Order: sequence, then structure tokens, then C-alpha cells
Amino acid sequence: TRHVPVIVMSGRLLTDEDIRRLDYGRVVFQSKGILSERETKAAFREAFDGVNSLSQSTSALVKQALAYMHQNYREPSLSREQIAASVATSKQHLDRIFSKEQGLSVIDCLNRIRIERAKEQLTNSAQDITTIAMQVGFNDSAYFSRVFRKIVGQSPSEYRRQV
Repeated sequence: TRHVPVIVMSGRLLTDEDIRRLDYGRVVFQSKGILSERETKAAFREAFDGVNSLSQSTSALVKQALAYMHQNYREPSLSREQIAASVATSKQHLDRIFSKEQGLSVIDCLNRIRIERAKEQLTNSAQDITTIAMQVGFNDSAYFSRVFRKIVGQSPSEYRRQV
């Protein structure tokens, strides 16, 4: 069964222990809510077709980088360079392998993680949008609003009114 692809989708933030449990060949982790429906379908299709599958050790680097982003997304200064350094590889190599396995660039994925967490806070708290932007790693609320609108399709205040 080693050749059978497995996609694990979860809304949990990854920990180092989760990474150890996911460290098998052909196992891909996707964060719930990060990919669009079209992107999710493409990820499933690629996994089952064996397209873009990485070796186990290379896939482990991607999962480790993803866990690092999950654990540090609140830091406004978190950069592609820091994420690559956390898994002891170059930012170019990380970009290449990350987009092969996740279907997104490192920065796109980080922004989507931040926006998912912001959506949770917009739904579950009465904090103002600037405070939420800062709590999820954006140090500029205007930039946060632009990224939010690009990913979600509406402004943070419109999103809050609808939920």
C-alpha cells in the first residue's frame, strides 16, 4: 500500500508531532479552508495521478515548513527566508517543492493561513479589524484588507456582517 496516495485535510495547526505522524511517502497534508474548491480538486487529481509527487524526504521538508508557518504566522516579520532557514534549505528550493506539493507559493500559503485565522476571529470576536490584522501577522491594516478581499472576495467588514 506504499504507493497509495493519501491526502490529509485538517483545520488544526500542525505541530512537530503531527509532522512525525505524517512522514510517509505519498502523504500530502492540506490545511482545511486554504485551497479553493477548484484548487482542492486539482490537488486530489494530482495526488491520485502521481503528478508532482515528491520523495518522502522532500515532502517532509514541505510539511515542516507548513508546520513552521502554522506555529509562527502571527509574526509580522515572518519571511520566506526565515521559513526556508527553519527547514535548512534555500528559499528557491523551498518555493519549488512547496508549490509542487501544495499548489501554492510559500507566501500565498502564509497569507491564506493568516486570512483563515482572521475569518475565525471576525466570526467569534468583536475586536476591531485593525487589531485582528495585527494578531494574525499583518502590520498594515490596509494591506490586510487588500489580501483579505483578494482571497475571500469581500472586505473584512463585509465578511463580518454576513456571518
